[in-house]
Amino acid sequence: MEIEELIRKARDTDLPAGLVQPLEAFIAASTALLPVYPAEFSYRVKFGQRVLLREVLEPDQHDNHWWETGLHIIRQGVAAEPALESEYGPLLGQLGTALTAQLGPYESVTLSEISAKTVTGICLLSELMTYPQSSFVAPNAYSLAEAMFNDAAWFRAIYAGKAPVGFIMLEDDTDKQAYYLWRFMIAPQFQKRGYGAQAIALLIEYVQTRPGAKELLLGYIDHPQGPAEFYRRQGFTETGKVEGGEVEMRLAL
Repeated sequence: MEIEELIRKARDTDLPAGLVQPLEAFIAASTALLPVYPAEFSYRVKFGQRVLLREVLEPDQHDNHWWETGLHIIRQGVAAEPALESEYGPLLGQLGTALTAQLGPYESVTLSEISAKTVTGICLLSELMTYPQSSFVAPNAYSLAEAMFNDAAWFRAIYAGKAPVGFIMLEDDTDKQAYYLWRFMIAPQFQKRGYGAQAIALLIEYVQTRPGAKELLLGYIDHPQGPAEFYRRQGFTETGKVEGGEVEMRLAL
């Protein structure tokens, strides 16, 4: 369905009272954002418009909830434009609260296969990361491309309820009985909610089922804002090795 049709339907639908004004602000903000957003990234704004409006109108007809990612894209763009932020920022915050009440709460974390319907959104999640986090892990599209040519690559989307929130990829080498956390990211709009720790716990459970699995290894870039402390909280410890600029960590299984 085209954006114009979604907007028309949204305005013709009997929505909850607390949703009408914030949703109008979202429509106006995203429309105003398109002319000032970098042209090569305008697809992000259109993605945000489409998924949020679609899920507001048909909340029970979608296996994946992208609305929070869509709202984050628009809020991120609006925040960079003082005039738009002044006019629409508070109402977009109200929209987030209202939609969480309507479409939430999110359920426990799962690791799910990526499909033709979800791959674009999964790739987009890593595009929303900003520096320095964006320098700590390769883009999801790059990781998926690598996985096509590596038989040991095991990858999943990370979900919280129906919402895709991140990506994880394991080097699952059963011939060598070696297991390495190759890629891992949680999109910025979903961080600080405990999803990352739950995803790592699920990965550990999976690795424990693999042939001869005695340890899970990973590498991180040493940076003040890097993920070292997060991994230590999950039980990983440094091995003392540094390879390719990454500090190696190990979890005994």
